[in-house]
Amino acid sequence: MGSQGTPIAAPIGPLNGPAVPQTVSFRIPYAWEEDVPKFITDNYEDLLSFVENVEEILRLGNVIDNAKKKEYFTSLLPYNRRRQWRTLDLYKSGSFNEFLNEIYKDYPEVRLERSGALGRLDEICDEYKGVDRTKEGLLKRFGVEFEAEVSKLERPPALIVNTEAVSKYLQTLESSFARDLWSMVRTSLLLKGGILGFNTLANNGIDVETRKSDPIQLKDLVELAGTMAQTDVQALFTSQPFGTKLVNQNQLDALQKKQKIDQLKQDIAQLKADRTVSWEIDSPRSFEPTTCKGLKGANQLKRRKETDQKSPGLI
Repeated sequence: MGSQGTPIAAPIGPLNGPAVPQTVSFRIPYAWEEDVPKFITDNYEDLLSFVENVEEILRLGNVIDNAKKKEYFTSLLPYNRRRQWRTLDLYKSGSFNEFLNEIYKDYPEVRLERSGALGRLDEICDEYKGVDRTKEGLLKRFGVEFEAEVSKLERPPALIVNTEAVSKYLQTLESSFARDLWSMVRTSLLLKGGILGFNTLANNGIDVETRKSDPIQLKDLVELAGTMAQTDVQALFTSQPFGTKLVNQNQLDALQKKQKIDQLKQDIAQLKADRTVSWEIDSPRSFEPTTCKGLKGANQLKRRKETDQKSPGLI
């Protein structure tokens, strides 16, 4: 069968020189070898594992003929099962994949595993219900399992759409974490709309109304949740949960500069308030204090009045 039985070439070279690497060809193992894939149970997971391993052998062995694929696949089975599967009509006439699909009919669990089930999605959500931002590892495992199941359910005919998946994901999280996460999503959309202008988004082919009701893909939401779990809010401004930065670095620098200026203004205003002296103006050279906060201000005012009294003729 093609390269079956062909030994693996070893590196060779001159005795007194370095070995010259040679191309190593893959040898398809014989059915009687101990380390070949086996399917000796009725468990659907064992069947899927067996199929996956045999498909990898066929790929590495560059076996592309459907008849040879089916022959090798069944040669690894126990005698009774091999004889049974070789009597199927699609073993004789169908492609390798059609033959596998015929086998899967006897294993309804495989169909559910391959297509996904809403019940299984509910089980995943129940298992991780209430996970919060402090449990980073648990959150990641939830995201992986949830995305994998949703991807099956989204295959035609789809049993779930993105908005439903996003809603189900958020409902599983701890409530305050879910609120903060969704707030960040909405803020991102508003920032993009405010910076670029919603008309610009529409002109670029982006349905603004759809974005408002469906502002983020599940994959991006899971990534953003992971980011929030491992960083503070400030770090989110430079993360890339939507494929592009929420706010670019120039905008972040401008925002930080404005915050510093506003803080400086507040400090100056407070300083002035602490040292303010209110005055009433009686004449160009005569002032009377109504209030004087601080001993230093009172002393200065007293000296000024004494000077005016000593030099009444000076302007």
